[in-house]
Amino acid sequence: ESLGSPALQVVNPDAVGLGGMGTPAPAVAYAGISSMGTAAPAVPPFRVHIGGTTTAVKGEDHFSFMESTLGGERLSLMMVADGHGGKQAVEMAKGTLRTILASATGPSGRELNAAATATFESLQEQLLESKCTSGSTLTVCCINATRHELHVWNVGDSLPVLIGDKVHTMVGTSHRLADNADEVARVVASGARVGTVPTDSKGRSPNKDGPLRAWPGGMTITRAIGDSDCPYISAEPAHATHVLPPNGGALVVCSNGVWDRMSAGKVAQLMQNGQLLGAKGAARTIVGKASRRRPLTDTTAV
Repeated sequence: ESLGSPALQVVNPDAVGLGGMGTPAPAVAYAGISSMGTAAPAVPPFRVHIGGTTTAVKGEDHFSFMESTLGGERLSLMMVADGHGGKQAVEMAKGTLRTILASATGPSGRELNAAATATFESLQEQLLESKCTSGSTLTVCCINATRHELHVWNVGDSLPVLIGDKVHTMVGTSHRLADNADEVARVVASGARVGTVPTDSKGRSPNKDGPLRAWPGGMTITRAIGDSDCPYISAEPAHATHVLPPNGGALVVCSNGVWDRMSAGKVAQLMQNGQLLGAKGAARTIVGKASRRRPLTDTTAV
């Protein structure tokens, strides 16, 4: 495991890279969805190279990654946690990858999804029992190099971007209220008030320019771990699965220290230009560019 955030390269041994540039391609998932219970394909596994970095201001970001074999299949896992209101939730989340691997009964999508979901929910139970009022986003990615599958689980808005030679797409579900009408409906049904800041005692929002928030707590995201003082918070993760493209590509997972300053298109452009020195070099470049724009917050990329 390593602290910080990872830029992931998934490389086909026979490929020359993005657009034939002669460098390993940054990872792309296209629209095709794999059958999560099917056996591994009879094709060579991808090689996976992972690197990450973080700039710590408050120390509330964390990233880690690990590789393992499960049921004879090669798995590469990485996570990013973007904390708020303190470090306790992030600290308790640091063992997430090991817990998922230890509890998974096999490498299929269904088995991994059951283990990941149970891990998120168990972690939240521990945080609620400890009355932890700090919170965190949590994003876990798993590359099954044998099956050529990508799985992503997330709560919050620390999303990964999949990048190919000409395309890129965000993967997962943003649980930021401004992005997700279903989350607005869910938390309102649970009794929360939703509006911009400031809200008065009746939940009215005189200032229409601020981000959409839920009260109590004033949260802009409504799925997370921790935040025991916000009863509408859910730690049930969204799950997305994709087939990896035959020529490989790049997967970049970032905290909001990156996404609040750089678009997915800009990150994709950096990965596609073929001038970055490996996965860790890519992560350092992304974090460096984001930090120069606003250096007063934690910034992580894997």
